[in-house]
This record gives sequence, structure tokens and C-alpha cells, in this order.
Amino acid sequence: TFQDRADEVGAIIWPELDAELTALMRVSFEILRDHPINVKRKAEGKLAANCIWPWGPGKAMILDTFDALYGKKGSAVSAVPLVWGIAELCGVDTILSKAQLADHRDEQQPNGVLPDIIPTCGWGYGTDNGLDWTSTIAIIPWNLYLFYGDDEALRQCYPHIKRYVDYVGRISRGHLTTWGRGDWVPVTVGSNKELTSSVYYFVDTQILARAAKLFGYTADYEKYNQLANDIRKAINDKYLDTEKGIYASGTQTEQCVPLYWGIVPDEHKAKVAYNLNQKVIESGHHLDVGVLGCKALLNALCENGYTETAYKVAVQDTYPSWGWWVVNGATTLLENWKLDATRDISDNHMMFGEIGAWFYKGLGGIYPDSEKPGFKHIRLKPYFPKGLDTFSASHQSPYGQIVSGWTTKGKKVNYTVTIPAN
Repeated sequence: TFQDRADEVGAIIWPELDAELTALMRVSFEILRDHPINVKRKAEGKLAANCIWPWGPGKAMILDTFDALYGKKGSAVSAVPLVWGIAELCGVDTILSKAQLADHRDEQQPNGVLPDIIPTCGWGYGTDNGLDWTSTIAIIPWNLYLFYGDDEALRQCYPHIKRYVDYVGRISRGHLTTWGRGDWVPVTVGSNKELTSSVYYFVDTQILARAAKLFGYTADYEKYNQLANDIRKAINDKYLDTEKGIYASGTQTEQCVPLYWGIVPDEHKAKVAYNLNQKVIESGHHLDVGVLGCKALLNALCENGYTETAYKVAVQDTYPSWGWWVVNGATTLLENWKLDATRDISDNHMMFGEIGAWFYKGLGGIYPDSEKPGFKHIRLKPYFPKGLDTFSASHQSPYGQIVSGWTTKGKKVNYTVTIPAN
């Protein structure tokens, strides 16, 4: 059982927890205290608990979360919203995140390359430690700025992001790259690695351009903003069938990743989103994605008018789904959709953790405003799905508590909001 495995390993490692690990444990209690989710339906409440109680009932559960935070960067890329502000909202200690970014800067090679594992004893500088794994150098500091209004980490990492993006540019052909692992641990269908890696190349370059503008580096802004536009164009020229609205072969990942990360031209968004929605419906409202698609799927559906489909995927409890883990006794998030897998079988792994973010975004509708970061301005756009009549999400922002909650009865919605004075 999950508990047996936790107790067996935990008995060995528990006495050797160090200060950083203890700090992570403290953060978990702060998350539960300061960022509650209240859901009337039992299934959603249980799944939310799996997300925000990452160490579960067993001591060993902490190891894999620690490994993903301070080790396997692919997990961190996909779970930045869950970890750096659980669900892009609940704030993990910024000091902890800044310490991790200092490790990034220490481990970066002069040519810009980062390893899979940070800190590392030398392992992880292999051929696949690419954009979908090590874009943490850009995504983490940008999220710290977005959710806390703190630009210190972004400023410190700026030359390192620049070095990283420049390296990718040197190894890319026609603004496209295959550097990365692709949609890691998919359910059944693999997706085009050049497409997904190139999307992350775009994301990192866009963050670099935005940071350059923020810091007044005009020449860098013009250079990297143009490069981001060129990367987006190259992706669309090669992979988007404009007549059909399909990217590559049209898998869930190949449709949702370009939608979520801002690749799709405005005039084609409706068709691409429609095809994504149809793909999900055809699967019986089951996801068929790996780590990259999992990050994007619910968001791409909600942001393009298919929130009911997203909700049906989120509360699905047959294989493959998050709920399938829950009904089979999982008390945390797992590393594999298959319960009988023989590899990639961590019993506490954050890489499929976007479901935790979705409770705050898709249901609570709490978003920061990039123009006024740190929740100086607050964007609220909740969704009221059929079958869920009570919901509330709370976030302790730098300016005070934000609460977005609602109840429904028939066709009436009672929406209650609490926002801080700032």
C-alpha cells in the first residue's frame, strides 16, 4: 500500500532530514493554514487535499517532492504554479525559491547549459536536459515576480536566462529545436518533441524580452522580442494546419500546449480549441497527456470556452485520471498514470500537479495581473460548473487575503469576494 511504502522508507530517512527539508515541511503547514480550498463534493475535496498536502501520511513522501524541488527540473517546470505559489497562488517561501535559483546559477555551464539535477554532483548534463526540463531558470523567477511583485530573483537570473536562450539559439535550426525529453510519461500517445521543445524556447525568450523591458534594457528587449516572434512564426509555419486547426498529428498535448503558451494566432484559436475539445470528448473526458500536456490541458480548455469539458476531466475517476489515483487509495500525486507501471513510479511526484492550480484558477478564478504584479491588481473570473454547488478558494497575497467563493441554487449564483485594500 502507499502507507506501507512510506513507512518502510521513512523509517530509514526520517532521522537524517536537514534544515532545507525541515523548511519544506514548515511550508506545507503554512500552505494548509493560509490557502484553504473548500469544496462540498467529497471527490474534489479529496483530490485538493492530495495536492496541498504533498507529504501525505508517510514520512517518505517528502523525498520525492524534495527531489523534484531541488532535483529533477522537469517536475519543477510542470509544477511551477503548484510549487511557487501552490497552484500559481499559494506561496511557497520565496527565500527557498531564491536559494534554489542560486543553485541554478551555480550549476550553469559557461555555454548556458543546465543539468537535470540541481544541485548536481556532475550528473545531468546529457543530451536531453533541454527546454522542457531546465526552463526553470526563466519560469521560476518570472513567477516569483508575477505572484509576489518581487523582481530580485528575475534581475539576478537575467544574464543566466540570456546565456541559456543564446545557447538554444546556437543549436537550433530555423528557430526550431528538439532539445528536451518531450511529453514525459504520457498515457498512450507520444507527441512531437520538436513542437513542444520549440514552444518552451519561445516561452523562455518571451520571458527574457519581458524582463529586458522591465529593467530598461532596450536593445535586448528589441532583440529578444523579435526572436520570440520569429520562433512563434517558425512553429506555426511548420506545425499548424491552418485549414484544419490542427498542430502536428493533433494529440491532446499538441493542441493544448500551443494554446496555453500563446503560440496560436488569434484567428486560429477557435478552431484549434474546438479540435482539442473534440479530442477530449472522444476520449470519454479522459486526459491522454504526459507532463507537458498535463500542465496545459485544463487551462487551454478553460481559457477558450470549454470549461465544462475541463471540469469533467478534472473530476473523472476512471483510468486515466487524477481521480483514478484517489479511488485506488493514493493520498498524494503520483508519477505515472498507470498504477501497475514498472518505472517512473514515485508515490509523491508533483509533475502532474496542475490539477491543484486549476482549483484556484479554473474554479476560484483568482489570477494576478502581469501589469500590476504581486496582486496589486487582482483578476477574478470564476467558473461555476454543473454539479458543483459550493466552492471557495483563499489566497494570502502580499497585500492581504483574497477569497473567491460561490454557491449555486438552480440558475442563481451567489458569488462572494474578499479583496485586500492596497
